[in-house]
Amino acid sequence: VPVVRSNQTLLGVVTRRDVMEKMSRSQVSALPTFSEQIGQKLSYHHDEVVITVEPFMLEKNGVLANGVLAEILNHMTQDLVVNSGRNLI
Repeated sequence: VPVVRSNQTLLGVVTRRDVMEKMSRSQVSALPTFSEQIGQKLSYHHDEVVITVEPFMLEKNGVLANGVLAEILNHMTQDLVVNSGRNLI
């Protein structure tokens, strides 16, 4: 697609590839990361951790995936450290 000034002089050309690259970058950046998706499923009520399990978190046999469990533990550890006001180092 040609891009022209108001006086009809050519500024440049926008290719299909330019459009597709721009669309893919903007769509990918708007999506939450895996870690963010897991973090959104964690909540705390008094002394209990509540985890909302979604189908994407499960293996084909219905068991919680190891990567999901690791990410849950990572979020819980970070939350514990932040809420305690201490540093692990």
